[in-house]
Amino acid sequence: MNALSFRFLHTFLILLSIGQLLSINGYSAVSKTTEPPGGGSLSGKVVEKGKGSPLEGASVYIPDLRAGAITDKDGSFKFNSLPSGTYLVEVRYVGYATVNQTVDLPKSTVLNV
Repeated sequence: MNALSFRFLHTFLILLSIGQLLSINGYSAVSKTTEPPGGGSLSGKVVEKGKGSPLEGASVYIPDLRAGAITDKDGSFKFNSLPSGTYLVEVRYVGYATVNQTVDLPKSTVLNV
């Protein structure tokens, strides 16, 4: 197995584990919130620093809301109907440093990482 195949398999298994963990707890890993509908939304794009290349399959998670999303092929994600408040957003991607950023909803509606 070459290094690229191993990295792909490793990334797939981590994302599968995250998806299963969220599904076990009744949450979808695809842009689903767990709080009652609110007025805020949060969207953005995850790209490679320096190059600007989109990172497909990055995990975007809001722990306080137990809401998670996985970026699409363009590196984009979106959360709808988020309650107002200040939340920590965690962005993870295999082989890259985890990014933690605080957002204030509904004031912040776009988060590019």
